[in-house]
Amino acid sequence: VVDAIDNKDMPNLREELGDVLLQVVFHSQLAEEAGHFTLQDVINDVAEKMIRRHPRVFSPENDEKSYTWDELKAQEKKNIQNSVLDSVSKRFMRLL
Repeated sequence: VVDAIDNKDMPNLREELGDVLLQVVFHSQLAEEAGHFTLQDVINDVAEKMIRRHPRVFSPENDEKSYTWDELKAQEKKNIQNSVLDSVSKRFMRLL
């Protein structure tokens, strides 16, 4: 996806986004069958996150609060992450 965006290769971007969407739908279906969550749950979570992280876009009364996306994300994660490496996938730890 990143390469397609960087190269402004729209046909490839379309294909790559389709692959990403396939993974989202596939894993959501597996999770639903196991009783964990549904695709709709994932969609709702993304919508809530967008609204929470971009209050000026979705709620005019929050205009006086000009938090950056990074500040809002840090507030969400402040009690979860103890190390900078906590957000690095365990699959990539061998590369460090």
